Amino acid sequence: MAKAVQQRVLRPALLKDEVLLAQLAAARTERSEPDYDDFLDEVKHAVCGFVQKRVLVPLEVHGKIKALQTKPQSFFGVPPHVVAGSGSDWEDARRELRRVNEYALPLDKLKCLARAVGAIFQTCGPSRSSSSVGTTSSLTSVEELDMVLRPSMTTLSAIR
Repeated sequence: MAKAVQQRVLRPALLKDEVLLAQLAAARTERSEPDYDDFLDEVKHAVCGFVQKRVLVPLEVHGKIKALQTKPQSFFGVPPHVVAGSGSDWEDARRELRRVNEYALPLDKLKCLARAVGAIFQTCGPSRSSSSVGTTSSLTSVEELDMVLRPSMTTLSAIR
């Protein structure tokens, strides 16, 4: 795939870049032929590495996400009683997940995700399941979830 992108997209774009062509011409006059060939190999390697990390990997991930979007909920182990729930039941969780990008700090993003998890728990937790009669949950509120996550969030911030 990388070779195809290089042939189809990169090469035409690079051959039209006047600044790059001028720099390559200057490098050619300053180096012997074997040194210039080594220089070009290093440049190609650096450019391909950059493109693979910044373009190809996200495209690959995007393709995998698209494929997973076609799978039924049961593929991911979602119980039937949750799938049967009304779409409006999920609105609180959706609202929180839409807000994640409003936060800049990782800790704030984690708190937002914890609130989304709490909303999901409220929507499809044990009290909503007919198969979970008699079971108890170890987490009953977003506050308890926050208390469980706080040590790991503190550890993450200490590592940075």
